[in-house]
Amino acid sequence: MMRWRMIAVGAACGALVGCQASRPPARTMDLRVGQTGEFALPMTAGTGFSWTLDSGQSTGLSCVALSGGESVTPAERVGGAGEQQWRIEAQAIGQAELVFEYRRPWESDAPAAKSATVRVSVR
Repeated sequence: MMRWRMIAVGAACGALVGCQASRPPARTMDLRVGQTGEFALPMTAGTGFSWTLDSGQSTGLSCVALSGGESVTPAERVGGAGEQQWRIEAQAIGQAELVFEYRRPWESDAPAAKSATVRVSVR
């Protein structure tokens, strides 16, 4: 199983939730059919923001199965840095580009505070 961490915003934005930065470089993952990979996206506990898959901007979703999205934050750091953990299972040969947005679910009209892209190559 492949594991890696992703930094979703550049240093110019830092931890500012409202900062609308350009999309950071995409991260890549190479998997074989049947193999799984894991990654994490950084988040701040207690802000109401969470990462969601933007299925309208994502491509190749038939090649992979995405699960997870669980938030993990150290108990002693309420309001501190945490992460959302995701798992990808390669299901068919091809390419997928998964676009995630960091937003508050009840602010559907507001632009995403951040975005992150994961490119998956399945062979």
